[in-house]
Amino acid sequence: MQLDKKLNKNSFQNFLVIDTEGVEVLREIAVIDHQGKLIYEAFVDGHERNRSIHHSRKSLGQIIQELAIIIAHKTIVCHYAEHDRAVISRSFDQAQIPHPQVTFLCTYELAKKYLPHAQSYALEHLSKLLNLQVNHQYFPRSSCPCGSLRCPIYLP
Repeated sequence: MQLDKKLNKNSFQNFLVIDTEGVEVLREIAVIDHQGKLIYEAFVDGHERNRSIHHSRKSLGQIIQELAIIIAHKTIVCHYAEHDRAVISRSFDQAQIPHPQVTFLCTYELAKKYLPHAQSYALEHLSKLLNLQVNHQYFPRSSCPCGSLRCPIYLP
C-alpha cells in the first residue's frame, strides 16, 4: 500500500472514499464509491465502542477479507490518508491477510497544496469553504443526523 503524493488524471478513475475509525487497528469503516454512495460499512464486533451498534458488526478478519476484494487496484481517497493507510495496513497484518495493491490519495495534503491560504485544513472547515453538503444540508458534521461515518457528501 502506497501513499500517492502526486495528483494526476488517473487518480480520479476507479476511486473509493474511505473513512476509518481506530487507533492501532480498525474499529469501524465506511467506503463510498465515486458516485457518493455508501457501498460498505462495518463495525468490528467485540470492540467496546461498538456495543450499541446492532447492524453491520463483523469480526475484524471478515471485514478485512471483504475489504480486500472491494479496494483491490483502486485509488483510496482519505482526509488524513497516512493515518487511514496505517490503520488499514495494521488491520490486514493482524488478520493475516495479504495487502491488496492500492494507492492512497490524501485530501488534507491536496488542500494544503491547492488552498494554501485556507484558515484550517480540518475536514469540517474545508467542507464549508468548498460549499460541500451532507445529505443535502451544509456542515457541521455534528448536526449530521446519521452518525459520523454514514453521510454521503454531495456538491451543491
